[in-house]
Amino acid sequence: MNRGDKYIVNVAPQLDSGAAMEWIRTINVLLKSTMVYSLDLESSSAFNVMMDLSSDIVSYDRAILYTLDEDQNRYFPVIKRGFPGPLPDELRSGNVILDWTVENRQPIRVDEPDTKALDELFQGTGCRSIVSLPIAHDGLIKGVFQVFREREKSFSDENVRMLWILALQLEGMFERQFKATTQKGVEKDTFTGLPTRATIEMELDKEIYRSRRNNAPISFLLIEIDGFNEMKSRLMSIEGDIILKEVASLIMKVVRRIDVVGRYSEAGLGLILPDIDDKKVHQFAGRIRNLVSSSSVKGAGGHPPFKLTVSIGFACYPQLMTAFDLIQGAQEALGEAKKDSGNKEIAHSSISRGEDRDHVAMRVNDLLTTMGSFFDLDRILHQMVQFYSRVSGAGRVSILVLDEEGKKLTFRQGTGFHGFEDDMRRMSLSLEDSISGNVLKKGQPLLVENIERDLSAVPRGKLKYTSPSFMSVPLVYQEEVIGVMNFSNKMEGSVFTEDDLDRVKPLVERAAGLLAEGRRFLRVQDQFFRNTADILLGIAEIKSPYLNGHADRVAHLTMELARRLGLQENQAELLAQSARFHDLGRIAVDETILGKAGKLEGSEREQMMAHPVWSYRILGSIPGLKVDLAAVKAHHERYDGKGYPDGLLGEEIPIGGRIMAVADTYDALTHERPYRAALSSEEALQVLEKNAWSQFDGRVVKALIDEEREH
Repeated sequence: MNRGDKYIVNVAPQLDSGAAMEWIRTINVLLKSTMVYSLDLESSSAFNVMMDLSSDIVSYDRAILYTLDEDQNRYFPVIKRGFPGPLPDELRSGNVILDWTVENRQPIRVDEPDTKALDELFQGTGCRSIVSLPIAHDGLIKGVFQVFREREKSFSDENVRMLWILALQLEGMFERQFKATTQKGVEKDTFTGLPTRATIEMELDKEIYRSRRNNAPISFLLIEIDGFNEMKSRLMSIEGDIILKEVASLIMKVVRRIDVVGRYSEAGLGLILPDIDDKKVHQFAGRIRNLVSSSSVKGAGGHPPFKLTVSIGFACYPQLMTAFDLIQGAQEALGEAKKDSGNKEIAHSSISRGEDRDHVAMRVNDLLTTMGSFFDLDRILHQMVQFYSRVSGAGRVSILVLDEEGKKLTFRQGTGFHGFEDDMRRMSLSLEDSISGNVLKKGQPLLVENIERDLSAVPRGKLKYTSPSFMSVPLVYQEEVIGVMNFSNKMEGSVFTEDDLDRVKPLVERAAGLLAEGRRFLRVQDQFFRNTADILLGIAEIKSPYLNGHADRVAHLTMELARRLGLQENQAELLAQSARFHDLGRIAVDETILGKAGKLEGSEREQMMAHPVWSYRILGSIPGLKVDLAAVKAHHERYDGKGYPDGLLGEEIPIGGRIMAVADTYDALTHERPYRAALSSEEALQVLEKNAWSQFDGRVVKALIDEEREH
């Protein structure tokens, strides 16, 4: 017997029809709450979302999330809720219930302290009931989530079940936090042998996670060789890399073993300093700068030693709270340090900003914070271009994004186009024969006072410039080329100035970051929605074991039939995705009905016939999942109008529903069911052919016969 096994709760997700609507409401809460994730999706954001989700599902008085530190093989609390002060000593390095949860790998509920060890634990929490849930990844328990209530026996089976569903879904979110250490080694730059930028950013995220746990500072430095690009233009490219490697060797002499040095850009290095605060890092940066300037760096090819200087920008945690903010802060500080020939070290906190620019930055942050709670990238971009229009004085602001092939720019969002936004959305610009394309290729902002005078020989593509003066700024984020933002139609007919360009450049940087991170967020969000549906499909298959593999087989056959019937590829793919979930509503059907060997009677048949409607409702409650809901609902309609749930007749049934009906029936006939043995393929085709034009669309049946007999 394992320790704590008497407290294990049997909460394999299951539902009956009476609980289904409440369950759908809960799933809606889960999906809505995912929108509060920060755009850069750091681990800390994922942890906090778990707390938010759980409190929406089950009320509690206190909560703790522990995660595994694999170096020390111990669990540490990373987030707590409901504790007025520091965590009690009994909870700071795990607890006995945590140990039981890890050992049993199952949810545990303790309704009241009934042993001395439990009594001591509960006295420290001030609570009398606890639920403890494991979070697994790659075969290991990576985290344990515990919720407490002050009353005894106050968590129900349904409470634990919903928390368990949440934990199962969030395991996919936690995978991102741990995949770097379990799947990806340290990548090295080819020339310098140093860790790459991706590795530096991965390590910075991990260090912030550790620092939050230990309440320790971190400093992040960006170091660039002054005049490096000019130097490389005079030398062979490889020699510039050798020089950077030599500078890195100098820096390695003064860093500690726990510090991380890597190549962050063509001309520079990134440096992570754990446990170094904002007071100490300035002195350390000055030491690096003086070391480089007082040394002679050897190159290659017989060149005499180089006398170099470096510029350093740095930012510190906890003054800035996320890896993204630290990187952005260090980049801003580095930009200031490089001014006037460089050779300076500057802290992000010391950058002097004009009052108006600081006010603009604050308003942009307020905008993003407000919009983030109901994340919709296009809506945010729409609000953003309107805001940028007011700030810049431009009557028109547009965002053009690079297509996946990197050859054309397409309209993504804009303001001031007064009725022909649809024409803009259909337009695409070549990089070779458009002003915006040239701006993107050169990677430099363009300020034009008079287009006819200044750019008369430059191809303009299809984009119409309705004012002589405009600004065009490339959208680039962490070296990823995204697109261009254009500003035109200066209000009151005046021309744009360098001050206007300086004002919008930091705004465009924010827009680039939003686009890049927002698209990444949407990819993760879409995956989360698909994972949610897959989990529900797994629940349905657990309740109906004979359905194992049925969904995937029906999806594959639906795709083949749709193609054979001449549907477009995107329609065929959508129907295949929909067919995977056509029987999802079976989770709302009693298991005794699903497994009954005999004929269904009365209410049993009614409950079974309701499953297409439940599939429709559940799938419709997952907003990011792309499915043909009408086809799913109609997969048990009959061509003669005698089907269910709506009694649709002939062509009234969506083509997707008619295809799904044939694919579903063929797979059911050729596999064993509780009430009959499986038929051969030829026998099943004969049944379908016999019922063509009554139960089934005859054209779909013929397509299936042709498909099967050809293969």
